[in-house]
Amino acid sequence: MKQRSGEAGGVREPWAGLVAELAAQGALDDPAWRTAFEEVPRHAFVPAFHRPLPGQGWVRAAADDPDPRRRADWARGVYEDTALVLRLDGGAAAAWCRRPSQTARLLDGMQAGEGQRVLEVGTGSGYGAALLAHRLGAERVFTVGPGPAEEPARRLADAGYGGVTAVSGDVAKGWPAGAPYDRVVVAGDVSGPAAVSADWVAQCRPGAAVLVPVGGALVRLRVAADGTAAGRFLPVPVRLGPLHGPPGAGGGAGAGGGRDGTRAARRTGWLRARRSRTGIRPEGPAFLFALALALPELEVWAAYDRGRRSTWLTVAAPDGSTARAAPDGAVSRTGPQEVWPAVEELHDRWTAEGRPGWERFGLTLAGDRQWAWLDRPDRAWAAPERPGAP
Repeated sequence: MKQRSGEAGGVREPWAGLVAELAAQGALDDPAWRTAFEEVPRHAFVPAFHRPLPGQGWVRAAADDPDPRRRADWARGVYEDTALVLRLDGGAAAAWCRRPSQTARLLDGMQAGEGQRVLEVGTGSGYGAALLAHRLGAERVFTVGPGPAEEPARRLADAGYGGVTAVSGDVAKGWPAGAPYDRVVVAGDVSGPAAVSADWVAQCRPGAAVLVPVGGALVRLRVAADGTAAGRFLPVPVRLGPLHGPPGAGGGAGAGGGRDGTRAARRTGWLRARRSRTGIRPEGPAFLFALALALPELEVWAAYDRGRRSTWLTVAAPDGSTARAAPDGAVSRTGPQEVWPAVEELHDRWTAEGRPGWERFGLTLAGDRQWAWLDRPDRAWAAPERPGAP
């Protein structure tokens, strides 16, 4: 049977407070999804988790821990709106449960309907698949993850959703055995337009939708009868953590190995510092999204003040080249290549276009081509030195 209200693992309905919090945020406007969040207890999918301790590794909190303090930490953590690390591999996070608010926004964006068959890409703990199964029926839900499927499959069965098909595989290839799908929901951030898999689209029926978080926002692609897919980004930011890595990996709006690459570059001794001035002043997340969409190979991160405007902006290339802009406009650059000029040019264009937000951008997949666009598909949004298609 499905686990419903009551006491489980020493927890007495604490999810009611979390659900109320999510509803207050506007993340559960659909009553059917609110019911699913109320009736699928998150703790059934997170029997234990690991918290990082700076400089000290990890501490484990579990429902069956003999230490009452760690049990209490587990009970609090399970119903916080945060991502939780479930499994470690060599001291690094290897599996996790996503933030409930971000999961809620992802599910709301899929525009679910009765009778739909759904593929979830990125199984995680199995909690997202259980929410889908509650809404649509377990036999209509398929989930594929890069790690072992046995544990999430067991949790799903224990919670009453044993009809969900949970498999392990290359997430970029989807799960063709369950196709065709009415919805594909990608439950992890991809690095840029080129990382949106054509296989996800190919496994859909005409008229289906593919939901993908790209660059910190969620795009809903509609699949046409000719196999192409296109759609706009939704106005609400969504960040789930990398599809192929732990939550919080990477620095921010973009993707890449910037921070690690910079550390490696410093060890080689070939970094050199340069300083200049920039016309870019502190911006909000919309510019970081526009920047990441056009330059997905860069890692982008920022510090924010209370008004959600960036006070420091840092970009890093995979080879370790970096640029960091201070609030006063001073830019420090290091590394063998200049990464800042492209940032300046994108900012000039973004400003000239009226400083657009997420909802003015879109994405198109056509065969082996993928490109981001502004306002309409024939206005590609890409770095000046590598114009996008068409």
